[in-house]
Amino acid sequence: MARPNPKYERLIAEQKIQQTIADTRHFALSQLRPADVISNLATGLRNELESANNILMDLRQQIAIALRVNEIIDVLDSGKYDAPDFFQNNIVWVLSEAITESAFIDSFNSLLAQGVIAEPIPEPEPEPPKTVQHFLCSDIYRLENGNVIKTTYDNPTIPQLQGYIREGLLIRDCGTPAPTLEEVRSHYNYIEPTLPEPEVPFVPEPEVPFVPEPLTWYYVKKSSGICERYNITESTKQKWQNQGYVISLTDICAEEQAKKEHEAEAERQRLIVEQARIEEEQRLAEQQRLEEEQRLAEQQRLEEEQRLEEEVIADVTDPSTQGAFDDYVHIENGERDVTPTPTEERPVKWIPEPFFSFINEVFSK
Repeated sequence: MARPNPKYERLIAEQKIQQTIADTRHFALSQLRPADVISNLATGLRNELESANNILMDLRQQIAIALRVNEIIDVLDSGKYDAPDFFQNNIVWVLSEAITESAFIDSFNSLLAQGVIAEPIPEPEPEPPKTVQHFLCSDIYRLENGNVIKTTYDNPTIPQLQGYIREGLLIRDCGTPAPTLEEVRSHYNYIEPTLPEPEVPFVPEPEVPFVPEPLTWYYVKKSSGICERYNITESTKQKWQNQGYVISLTDICAEEQAKKEHEAEAERQRLIVEQARIEEEQRLAEQQRLEEEQRLAEQQRLEEEQRLEEEVIADVTDPSTQGAFDDYVHIENGERDVTPTPTEERPVKWIPEPFFSFINEVFSK
């Protein structure tokens, strides 16, 4: 039973995949419309087909090397060649990819050339005991082109039989069962020649006539939000719908634009109202600040007036100041001469204008 070769099986599976890819791209190219032969899609398909063919060529070379490894292992396992025990490690290593296949093949060829690996030497057949008697009849079986030729000899002598044995001929006594074809071939170490496999004539695939799909204009809204109009086939429509595109015969682009304009207008109105509200709040805050400043200024003014009024009253009612305002009046030559009464110096105090009337009123009393 042949040993499993994981790398060979993996290469075969990869070859099937790449062959499928190449066949798919070749078929897709054959289905292109004449107008799309020089399109980006056609260029991409040709590049993918060329890449798949290159990979297939490389895989075929690797598979040929792996097949050679399998053949060597099968020959050794079948016993057609004798190999030293240490070479069994090489078999385990190459199957587990611990060593390369090229290193394994080179090692086998080197040992084969040195005679370390060789065909087994057949054990010699025991010589028949010497006898002086004559055989009444002997059948000799020869092999020509893989076919058995039987020759019967009557009364052969002992020297004649010994000569047949030295020639390596297959001898049987007359009347004994005849050997089978396999036994005769095995006796002469016959290896049946391998016939070359018949070439399979190449039958090109029939060309499928190109039938273009009908095109229809659709409004298409992409996932990014872009909305445009395209003239596409039904298969392209199904593909885009699977990708989440919204496709319609009606003008969904105009509806979308109107919706966006309405939302933008609503947002603009909201911003205007919000700006007006902020400006109104700022105006009211400024008005309150000014009113508060006026109230504080008025309060300070009233407090200052009250303080000055209290100081004036205190000065008027002070006994030390009585008579300070009484002047001596002398009339000479019809004119009034007012001579102030000397008083002691006092600091001049500034009296706000609003209190002049109050002072006059006090002095008039």
